[in-house]
Amino acid sequence: YRFGATPRSEAEALAQYAIHVQGLKRFAVLYPEDNYGRGLRDLFVQAVQSRGATVVKTHGYDSEERDLSVPVQELLGPTPKAGALAPFDAVFVPDTRQRGVSVAQALSARHAANVRVLGSRGWQSPDLLRVGGTAIEGAIFTEPFDPGSSSPTVAEFMRRYHLAYGRTPDVMAAQAYDATRVLLSALPPGTSDRTEVEERIRRVRGYPGASGTISLLEDGTVQKVPAVRGVRGGRIVELQ
Repeated sequence: YRFGATPRSEAEALAQYAIHVQGLKRFAVLYPEDNYGRGLRDLFVQAVQSRGATVVKTHGYDSEERDLSVPVQELLGPTPKAGALAPFDAVFVPDTRQRGVSVAQALSARHAANVRVLGSRGWQSPDLLRVGGTAIEGAIFTEPFDPGSSSPTVAEFMRRYHLAYGRTPDVMAAQAYDATRVLLSALPPGTSDRTEVEERIRRVRGYPGASGTISLLEDGTVQKVPAVRGVRGGRIVELQ
């Protein structure tokens, strides 16, 4: 059984928040030319279009590229004058936080600072703020585990983990904790029937986990909505 949030759930959560909460309508995708980048590009395009918004342009770059100023320029087209609007409201960058910062800085340098930068998992770090500075303000990204969540389940997990290990848990710890709790909840007292336990696991719906609300599907994958985080006022905050 897979307890991690799927790439599709990340793309869906990001598009849902950007369109229906932030009111963004025009999107671009700047992605690395590898399986991960192309896969998330396609999932995000589907998620945006299914919600009635538009993907204006997609553009790939070499996955080894560090400086993304040239790909950003190609995505924008002719350099807009100061105060002019870019041809899209937000750009999705399914890559590392370092690449996300590079895109945000390149947009700012080309007078497109009003464009929101959207990202996938792995952006939540003090380094995002330290390196990104004001350019990364307004960014939105997904995280499969949010240690700063206001959820009582997360708070209890954090308390118990700190008590046991004296440090902050990561996403793998949260998923292991959830998997163990789901398994224990599916074990009726005194049972020795593996089939009964498996059937109970497959019936799990809406289980409140530390890494999100869990519903297990017939194929063994999990239906889970990842946390949506963002940069507001120079801080990483919980958005949804």
